[in-house]
Amino acid sequence: MANQLLEGEDNIQLHAMIENIERMCLSIDERKKGLIFYDVEMMIESSMDYSAYFEHDNGKRVYKLDVDRELNKIKAFIFEKVKELGSQRRFSKFI
Repeated sequence: MANQLLEGEDNIQLHAMIENIERMCLSIDERKKGLIFYDVEMMIESSMDYSAYFEHDNGKRVYKLDVDRELNKIKAFIFEKVKELGSQRRFSKFI
């Protein structure tokens, strides 16, 4: 939905933030198989354990808490942009 609202540089920035999370959590093989940002979110939401982590082929671990921080940055970015867009629009009362 934010993709429809944002234009230009904001949309590019949003996609870069999403791609960063995908690279952070998913290996190249997983991305080739078609796993995407949505899959990362579902994995995060399905595990209540904050010590859960994603492990890459090179042994690097990315913990759920780290991913949550990045997701919160995206949410804050979207809310900021929506608030900015909303302040530019004027609503009138129809009688």
